[in-house]
Amino acid sequence: MRYKMTSEKDVNKKIVAKQRIAKWDNIKFFLIFFVVLGHFINKTVPNKYVFNLRNMERCVFIIYTFHMPAFIFISGLFAKKTIDNKRYDRIGSYLRLYFVMCFIRFVAKFFVYGKGGFSLFNESGVPWYALAMFFMFLIMVFLRPYNKVEVIIGTIVLGMVIGYDGSLGDYLALPRVLTFLPFFVLGYYFDSKKFLEFIEKTYVKIASAIILIGYVAFVHVKIKPLFFMYRYFLKGKKTYADTFTEKIVGSSMTNYGWLYRLIYYIVVFIIVVAFFSIIPNVRIPFITTLGGRTLSVFAVHYVFIIILMEGARWDKVFAGMKHQKLALLLVMGLSLAVQLLLSIKPLANLFNVIMSAPNADKK
Repeated sequence: MRYKMTSEKDVNKKIVAKQRIAKWDNIKFFLIFFVVLGHFINKTVPNKYVFNLRNMERCVFIIYTFHMPAFIFISGLFAKKTIDNKRYDRIGSYLRLYFVMCFIRFVAKFFVYGKGGFSLFNESGVPWYALAMFFMFLIMVFLRPYNKVEVIIGTIVLGMVIGYDGSLGDYLALPRVLTFLPFFVLGYYFDSKKFLEFIEKTYVKIASAIILIGYVAFVHVKIKPLFFMYRYFLKGKKTYADTFTEKIVGSSMTNYGWLYRLIYYIVVFIIVVAFFSIIPNVRIPFITTLGGRTLSVFAVHYVFIIILMEGARWDKVFAGMKHQKLALLLVMGLSLAVQLLLSIKPLANLFNVIMSAPNADKK
């Protein structure tokens, strides 16, 4: 009878797998699906088609309401060891990921369009998130010694004020960094164990379901006046003046942009917590495993969208469709297919290597 020797590395992997909390992987699975779906809707369907499809508009608006704040909050929630130990090597891995993503996108654009220029300092595409993580980690290292209440209030105020400054543009993705920073800060200061216990309470789950159903119903009814905000206000990259144009809502709203941003922070945080709460905290076949492989999906999915829709011209299929629900279902199916393809273990391992800090095992 032959016995297979188990290496120390394999044992450590099994221990880590057991220590992982299924809920967070389940959450990440759905969040990365929303990321891919949102980008698919934006890229695959011509704008004139999207603006005439209320179901598409509703879907995109709901996704952009919470998916980035939720991801950023989770990043902050699990950033404590890196920040508290000032692991600059790990923080720097986000910058490395940013450069890799820019290069991959350059190659894809060159393949499809015959040209693929990019600017490392003015980022408006998908790589902005990796760059934002780099800056958020650094900012939190600097803010860590200060009173947490003052830090939370200060970052919220900064997020409200940045909406009045249009001088930064997309430079280093700073407008979005400062807009979404409060979610990262809140995640950092929250105790992950206590937070998990709270959102797992039965009454919280019931309240969360009611909140989410109510929000979806509200968006369903009010999508026409709401939709104009998603590209600008929810993305955090435009000034209040660009978001609240006089033609749409009146110039007086620009002066109260800070108030709308404050309301946004409160409402979105509630929605994020509600979303976290309704996701089961049990291992779900297929979903939990792939929820631990979201990095490769995030890094490469937009390239596949460009190749499929601009290179293979699948966008023409959607442009000619008249049935909204069928179009949305097909886009959702494509999004899931891309997510599954990019979740394969070899690709996930490759990006884990890219994100691995040099000499991490020696520290």
